[in-house]
Amino acid sequence: MDEQNALHTMRDWPGERFESLWTAVGSVGGSGALTKDDLAALPIVLKPTWGSMADGAWAVVQGRLEQKTPLGEVHPDGEEWFIRPHDAAPIAAYVNAPSAAVGSQVVVVGRELGVLRLADREGEIREYQAIVARTVDAAGAAWIGHRGGEAAGLLASGSGVGSAALLAALGVIVAGGWIAARLFMRRSTSPALSRIHQVAERAR
Repeated sequence: MDEQNALHTMRDWPGERFESLWTAVGSVGGSGALTKDDLAALPIVLKPTWGSMADGAWAVVQGRLEQKTPLGEVHPDGEEWFIRPHDAAPIAAYVNAPSAAVGSQVVVVGRELGVLRLADREGEIREYQAIVARTVDAAGAAWIGHRGGEAAGLLASGSGVGSAALLAALGVIVAGGWIAARLFMRRSTSPALSRIHQVAERAR
């Protein structure tokens, strides 16, 4: 098993790979959340396949923030987050410049770190995919949703990011489809109605 996918028996960060990724991830964009312009310049993977991602790829993770813990003296500007996607197991994200409340819906992007192996309260060993990540701003989250064609999914997740804009776009699409259907019906049925009227006049 290579270093990237090695199992860790405890929170033994920092390590060489962790520090390398922490520096690389932290060097992108400004000091706060990443913007859509920052994201557009990155090799974003919307649906990551853990353990086989290309080196340098950035994975998107969105879900409910279930737990967060400061990294303390190791990295006072960072936190360990556990994010639960709606259709997957919780993911451990080591977040640079974090800003979110436990229980909220979050969207982060990051580099794959490996697998974190921890014992739960009952002593059972559990494994969590781990990434070194950054948060994204509202426009960045909307950009991610647009790229994946997941506007409806992003709204359903309750993230509240770009909701008004996405709802407006969906409304325009629905209204446009209704108008187009009405025009088609008029064009297709008008000749038929004329022929029926002509037959009726002749019958008289």
